[in-house]
Amino acid sequence: MTGLNLIRNRIRQFFAAGDIYILPVLKFILAFVLLTVLNRRLGYLEILTSTFLVVLLSVLCAIMPISGMAIVGAIFIVLHCFGLSMMTGAVAAAMYLLILILVLRFVPKDAPVLVLGPVASLIGVPCAVPLGLGLTGNAASAFSAMVSVVSVSFLKQLPAVGALLQAGEMTNLEVLQSLLENILLSREMVLSIVIAAATVLAVVLLKRLLTNYTWLISVAGGAAAYLILTMVGSSVLLESAPEVPALLKNVLLSLVIGVVMAFFMHSLDYSRAKNVQFEDDEYYYYVKAVPKNVGKIREEEQAALDEDDDPDGYRKGLENTLQDL
Repeated sequence: MTGLNLIRNRIRQFFAAGDIYILPVLKFILAFVLLTVLNRRLGYLEILTSTFLVVLLSVLCAIMPISGMAIVGAIFIVLHCFGLSMMTGAVAAAMYLLILILVLRFVPKDAPVLVLGPVASLIGVPCAVPLGLGLTGNAASAFSAMVSVVSVSFLKQLPAVGALLQAGEMTNLEVLQSLLENILLSREMVLSIVIAAATVLAVVLLKRLLTNYTWLISVAGGAAAYLILTMVGSSVLLESAPEVPALLKNVLLSLVIGVVMAFFMHSLDYSRAKNVQFEDDEYYYYVKAVPKNVGKIREEEQAALDEDDDPDGYRKGLENTLQDL
């Protein structure tokens, strides 16, 4: 673990020293990926598929807060929906306006989920979204996970609706009816909402345990909850077996992402954990104190620097000799 701790600390120092440059670059990359993903999945309004426009909007998102990127993404989706049909655009505008109001009003720190949800779904790791929300948020983040599921489910419906509209097999009223039924009455979406919320709550509850390696346990528990609920829910509610290889790939990759997040977010030295007990006039207090790795990492870094400056160990040998004397 010493080597991993040193690597983590140096990565943190690198980002801390250059965050004024690194953060905009990362936001530009994320915005570019998001808009490219939306263009490939939707692409109903040709002007939005211009590479120049995508790069320009990505640059704009790079200098905006992450909530601004969520707003740009929502507007992008709505405009594509208007390119499909007026009714589809009206439904999308109403839905995303409500989503933005609720998320930015009650859980603004979870705004990135509106950006990361479609990207995670496209690359096949939707489980990573509730795991990440559980690690970075609290019980209220379950609502953000549910909103993300609604948004992704809506995007998945659009290609089928677009095909029927282009074939002339649906009227505007039928489009409205189909979208509302799939948003409000779809058993698959309801199951996905329940699974996402349960996964977030599982991670949030497990990370409060007073035990060693709580954050890693919470990630594993959340991934297990997602896997079990998906398999059981698909068999009972949907009456069909899930695609096991795709499901396992989703859960395992999401588990790796969650472990990496926990590793960088919480650097604790459980070997020096202490149980402390004290009291006042009204209560006894039982506290478990786990020190951070910061001090230990600094000692290890200094030792590594000393070794680099003294590769043959002359200084260390001299110190040992003096101690013997």
